[in-house]
Amino acid sequence: MNSYCAVLNLFWFRSKLKQTEMECEYLKRWFGSLTEQNHRLHREVEELRAMNVGPPTVTSASSLTMCPRCERVTTAASAASPSLAIPSQKTLPPQESEH
Repeated sequence: MNSYCAVLNLFWFRSKLKQTEMECEYLKRWFGSLTEQNHRLHREVEELRAMNVGPPTVTSASSLTMCPRCERVTTAASAASPSLAIPSQKTLPPQESEH
């Protein structure tokens, strides 16, 4: 009976170790993607600062429109040109592939 319990414990520990290793790899990939995004955003901020644009303009609420399909707020100028609209972005971890 003791050897049976020892085998079960060994199996459980190996399974737990494998699960922990997989979670560690997943978190490493997520951290890597967040790091890349952070660097990209820092470069973008530096580029915007280098443009030395004047103080931000205040947009009145009457000139804003809500796109009902994608639920993002656009100004009258970006409503005319959809390529100028700024989508809302959320940072989500990469999805694990099913094995």
